[in-house]
Amino acid sequence: YIYRHSNKPKEERPKWWFSMTIITLSFIAWFALFSLTALLPSYLNPGLSPIVVLIIGIVAGIAKYFFKRRYNVQSTYAPAS
Repeated sequence: YIYRHSNKPKEERPKWWFSMTIITLSFIAWFALFSLTALLPSYLNPGLSPIVVLIIGIVAGIAKYFFKRRYNVQSTYAPAS
């Protein structure tokens, strides 16, 4: 939400308090969800061995690489053209 308006003139950007409200509410929602997952029973939230987590990370990284190449996805930090 923030990056999409970064190259617009100041009068077209959302007000700073509106942006801060969105960021704050998003953080609170993320924190609540992250905290509540710790309360799930172990049969719903199993722990994985480190090697499984490593394999999932490698597969996700490779999938991200090919997805970005196939659909020409640009980084959010890339300047708007």
